[in-house]
Amino acid sequence: MRTDRPLIAPPRLVRAALAGAVAELRLPAGHPLTEAIPGDRLYLREEVHLEGRAGEPPTGAVYAIDGAPVDLGRFPAGKVLPPAFQPVRYPGAWAARLWFRIVRKHYHPLAQISEAEAIAEGIPPAPARPRGMPAWVAHPTARGDRLRFWDAEHPDHPAAGNPTALALTLAPIDRPS
Repeated sequence: MRTDRPLIAPPRLVRAALAGAVAELRLPAGHPLTEAIPGDRLYLREEVHLEGRAGEPPTGAVYAIDGAPVDLGRFPAGKVLPPAFQPVRYPGAWAARLWFRIVRKHYHPLAQISEAEAIAEGIPPAPARPRGMPAWVAHPTARGDRLRFWDAEHPDHPAAGNPTALALTLAPIDRPS
C-alpha cells in the first residue's frame, strides 16, 4: 500500500526542487523515512507564512522561500488556526507543492557519495578548476558542498564520522488531488 510521507525540507532542498534539480535524497539511517518503500510518495513540508487570527481559518499564506501564494482551497475544512498561532509554520500535505515518488531505497556510508550523486541531490556542480591552478590547491566540489550541508542539516550525525546514509532515488510527480 502506498503511503504519503512528509519531510521538513531545508531551504536549499526546496530551492533545488523548485528548479527541478532533485533526483536523490540522503538522510541519516534511523530517520523516520527509513520506513519508506519504493512506490511511497514524499512531500516536502516547507516554511509557509500564514496570515489570520487564532480561532479562524487563515486569510492568506505564502511560501517563505519565494513568496508564491499557497492554495488555501486545500486548507482542511472546519480547521482553524490554533490559539498559540505562529505566523511561520510547516503545514502538512494540504500545502505541499513539491511531491515525489520514491523509486529506489538503499544504504551506504556517507563518504561514498560521488560528485554525480551530490549533484542529483540538487547541489550545484562545482565550477571548472581555473586554468593554471595547481592540483594541490583545494577546489570546491559538489560532493564537498553536500558534506558541509549534511553537517548543517544533521549535526547529530557528522560527516566526519562517516555515518550510514539512507539514499532515496526520487521522481517528481504532480500534486495528488
